[in-house]
Parts: sequence; structure tokens; C-alpha cells
Amino acid sequence: MELKIPSQEQAYWGLRAMKTVALADEVLDDSERHLLASIQRIFGTTHEVEQLPPIYTGGSGPRVSRSSAQTATGTGINRDVPH
Repeated sequence: MELKIPSQEQAYWGLRAMKTVALADEVLDDSERHLLASIQRIFGTTHEVEQLPPIYTGGSGPRVSRSSAQTATGTGINRDVPH
């Protein structure tokens, strides 16, 4: 398996996108901060998570619903699959 590390610019935009999904509930909790910090260790970046601006499509707040955030992060994928 090959792990492809993004460029510094790609990592920056990726972290902003991940922060946007994490803010779907309008709160960046400790586990989400820890995840973003762990990703930065892999990417080799040192951005302040609190200073990363989320990506908005316009307006004044997040436009990511909880259901779309769960799908994007994989937490909603197996919800309807029998075990």
C-alpha cells in the first residue's frame, strides 16, 4: 500500500474542508481537534487548528448538514446494512 502525502497547499485546503465537516454541529470538540492534529502530523504541517478558516459556500455559517457530514466521514455508511 502506498500513502501519498499531499502538497502543503493541498493539505491546507484539505484541513479546512475537514474542519468544515467537523463544524457541522457548530462545535469543534476535543476529539475533532485531536483528529486534525493527527492528520497534520502525517501531512507534516503545523497549522493552528483554531485559526484555520472553514470553507463556506456563502452566507454567514456552515452549510454542511449533520447527515452529509456523517456520510462524508463514513459514520453513516453502514447504518441500514444488516449485521
